[in-house]
Amino acid sequence: LSTAPEMAKNLLEYRYQHLDAARDHARLLGHARGALYPWRTITGSECSSYYPSGSAQYHINADIAHAFSQYWYATLDKSYLPSICEVLVETARLFLDVGHWKDGQFRIDGVTGPDEYTCIVDNNYYTNAGAAGTFFAAQELCAILSDIGGLDALQKKIGVTETELATFTAAGNAMYLPMDDQLGICKQDDSFLNKKRWEIDEIPEENFPLLMHYHPLYINRCQICKQADTVLAHFLYREESPLVMRKSYAYYEQITTHDSSLSACVFSMMAARLGDCAKAMDYFNATVGIDLNDQSGNTRDGLHIANTGGAYLSIIAGFGGLRIDKHGFRIFPLLPNGWESYSFATVFRGSRMLVSVNQNGCTLRLLEGAEVEIKVFDRLINVTSTERQIDRPVRAVIFDLDGVITGTARYHFEAWKRIANELRIPFDEGKNELFKGVSRAECMTLLLQMGQREMSAQETEMWLDRKNAYYLEALQSLSPNDVLPGISETLAFLRERGVPIAVFSSSKNADFILNRIGLDGAFDGIVAGNDITHSKPHFEGYLLAAERIGIDPRLCLMVEDAAAGLAGASALSMRTIGVGAKLPAEIADVTLSDTGRLREQIERLIAEFC
Repeated sequence: LSTAPEMAKNLLEYRYQHLDAARDHARLLGHARGALYPWRTITGSECSSYYPSGSAQYHINADIAHAFSQYWYATLDKSYLPSICEVLVETARLFLDVGHWKDGQFRIDGVTGPDEYTCIVDNNYYTNAGAAGTFFAAQELCAILSDIGGLDALQKKIGVTETELATFTAAGNAMYLPMDDQLGICKQDDSFLNKKRWEIDEIPEENFPLLMHYHPLYINRCQICKQADTVLAHFLYREESPLVMRKSYAYYEQITTHDSSLSACVFSMMAARLGDCAKAMDYFNATVGIDLNDQSGNTRDGLHIANTGGAYLSIIAGFGGLRIDKHGFRIFPLLPNGWESYSFATVFRGSRMLVSVNQNGCTLRLLEGAEVEIKVFDRLINVTSTERQIDRPVRAVIFDLDGVITGTARYHFEAWKRIANELRIPFDEGKNELFKGVSRAECMTLLLQMGQREMSAQETEMWLDRKNAYYLEALQSLSPNDVLPGISETLAFLRERGVPIAVFSSSKNADFILNRIGLDGAFDGIVAGNDITHSKPHFEGYLLAAERIGIDPRLCLMVEDAAAGLAGASALSMRTIGVGAKLPAEIADVTLSDTGRLREQIERLIAEFC
């Protein structure tokens, strides 16, 4: 679709020619209406011998419907729209038949998602998200077909009605997508998180892939994945908030074996989507290494062809951020460390363009066809034959508190110094550097390690309370005079320019501190220690801060004085300014000895990248 749309159409035509066979397959499985494409087929009939991980993978319908709708969005091929709509209606009818309404929600029970180590489940997130996409696409594209005068013929052929299309939309809007509020992640299915977790590092290396060494029923009872499932849904069908997607990614990464050759590429693409280019590169190397390094020991039997497609997509859809949907063509290119540049040519609606990615963003140039409008980062750009540089903009600024907005870091040091003295543990400003950007509990753990001490949980809590009391005692002297040089001018400049600003601090006293220094109403969003369960450099607080000001994290600038804080921001592809004379120059995009020139640097970055 990105290089030779005519070949994509040939592949779709194979599916269209087997639509009658898909209808027959649906009847065989007991469905009165619609078409169900077989999981494994050559001539249109099901070839899989093990139905729990074969025919039960109803999501194949959504995958095929997605391919047809993608072709339309990418080509606007009106001559093929009747065939596209016929497939979309029949696959949507099948989902309407297999699903059911309960408590105002549309649910789909008894299916298998992409993860073949978890079979026959209720409400597989991937399947439900794909079915919702099928419902919406069927309604939307049939509306377009109606506008160009082609719906009457389709109505005569398969009996589709306006009432049926409205039912599709209702089911899509009411689709149940399982979530776990405690973990803050999308559940793979209703029962997955209730199963016993099978830790990957407990499995002997020679026992991979699992299906070659364990019975399917044994595997099915465990919380372990063969390949990307929910993570793949976020790539193809439904983007949740960056925080939910990142939490889901982190959870499923720990229990995914990647026994499928189609898994690492998906984890690479989604890591890049979430701004973690280092992790994306690790999975990209694993993807290309499947055959280049014969990682599975079976390349002698033939190349993993679908995986080579995954390697290609890891670049254009992963690092390049390419997506095509009803809103058009969009890219969000990022450059991983160690790469000077990369480029790819791609086709959209008859126009071929060259995207060349560099350190600041990308250049665009039309190679063939008419000028075309695409979305780059967060704005629409008209691509012409004249090469144009588009920089990744800075749309918001997130500030650390201690050591950036005000000098409360010294109060932390003094409080920890008092605690260390009482515990007779040597402690100085050099050791205190390790405490910056770290939660109070983690600081206590570090202090005990320094003194080679052990302490009960109850005793530890007592010392933590004492440290906080010492700190709050010191903070009583805070006033607006303690705002660091250049901060007031920086905040005033950002407010004048309408740039959203937030504070992210691991301190549980952030609100109190901001009130004492007269900045309690100066920020559009505040994330403090009470809002998070993990301190820096964990992704949680950064993504929550970006969410509270409504800006894509990859378009945010983080101002930090701690190495851990800068590392966490960089791992999300945020631009960074490091403040502190002791910080190494290479740790941030810009390093300053103090905040005196902060406004100047932020003004330069915003002007340069906007």
